[in-house]
Parts: sequence; structure tokens; C-alpha cells
Amino acid sequence: MFVASVLAFYELVKMQQLNFLMILFNIFLLIFFYLLSSNNLQFFTYIIIFLFCFMFPLTPFLKTKDFFLNIIPAFYIPSFFISLEILVTEHKLLVLLTFIGIWAVDIGGYLFGKSFGKHKIFPVTSPKKTYEGLLGSLAFLFLIQSFSWYFVDNFSLLEFLAISVLIFIGSIYGDYFESFFKRKYHIKDSGNLIPGHGGLLDRLDSAIYTIPLITILCLMIIN
Repeated sequence: MFVASVLAFYELVKMQQLNFLMILFNIFLLIFFYLLSSNNLQFFTYIIIFLFCFMFPLTPFLKTKDFFLNIIPAFYIPSFFISLEILVTEHKLLVLLTFIGIWAVDIGGYLFGKSFGKHKIFPVTSPKKTYEGLLGSLAFLFLIQSFSWYFVDNFSLLEFLAISVLIFIGSIYGDYFESFFKRKYHIKDSGNLIPGHGGLLDRLDSAIYTIPLITILCLMIIN
């Protein structure tokens, strides 16, 4: 995941066509953020709450956002990697359940959207997303999560519901957030590392947003 994070960071700065000085500035911020977060878990918790619950959701709608967009690589990808470090240490099973949930959202959305999709959610930013696909994602996610909860007794029903809701929100918005970047910078895929699928950022977009949300839940509620 470290290698994947490095490649995703590279794809993001390349997508944004940042100059050499801005890339160095992002790397400096990234290292500073990582070192500070590694030594102060409370600081990291507050930062990802601020970023993933407030700033990133508002970013596509801000009028003066260029400077903030230029330093997003320093926080967006590292937040995902640090969150994974935290989860793997204490909640390995939850990492697996989260990725299974993300795949369920993708599969449900694709099947229902392709078969019944007519009403677009984001016609400009993400034209393939439909309300029918959204309902399919939600239905398939809760089907898979219900099946998982039946066999996994590590979490209460309320915790499982909270996990499912965050997976749904993170998966949908992570995909939308990357689509916003691709539309803004006029590119089709983040890269060509995976033939037929684009870059790593295209494959990890939902996980990059969802994993920090799950980490917030674990740090604040789940022991």
C-alpha cells in the first residue's frame, strides 16, 4: 500500500500539472504531516475530521480554491496511508470488511446503473452516476454487510451500521471527488498503469476517501 500511495501521489500531481517547486512543497508538507501525525494521534484525528468531513466535500463548490487544490496531494494520499497503518495495527478484519464493502458499492452501482440508470446525479462532473445506480449500490452494500455481520461478531449491530454508512458515503464521494479533478484538468484517466482501468488513483479513489472515515470511527467510537 505504500508503493500504491506513492504512485497515487505521483498521478495526482501529474494530473494537476504542478510545477517542480510546488511538487517539492507538497513533499515537504507530506513529510511534515506524516511525522507529526505519527507522533500525535489526536492531531491526526482532528485533521482528518476537518479535511474529510468539511474541506474536501466543500472543495468542488468553493470559488477561490486553486491554492488549496495545489496542496491537496500532501494531505489526501498520506491520510489514506496513515489511516491504513492505524487500522492494520488494531483492526485487520475491519480493513478487509471495508474493501469488501467498497467493492459491493461499485458492483451494485454498475449493475443497477447499467440496467436501469436514467436519472443522472452529477451530469457535468460524473455523468455515469445515476440515482438508480446509487440505490443499487446501497442495496448490494447492505446485503453484503448483513451477510458479513452474521459471521463476524467483533462489532455490534450499531457499529456495523455505522461502518456501512461510512463505506457508502466514502465510496460515492471518493469516486465523485476524483471525477471532479479529472473534469477540472480535462483528463480521462489518472494514469495508464493498469491497461483498461487507468491509473492506481482510478482504482483507489473510493478507498482513499473511505479508509480515513472508517479510521475516524475507530479512533472516536470503536476501541
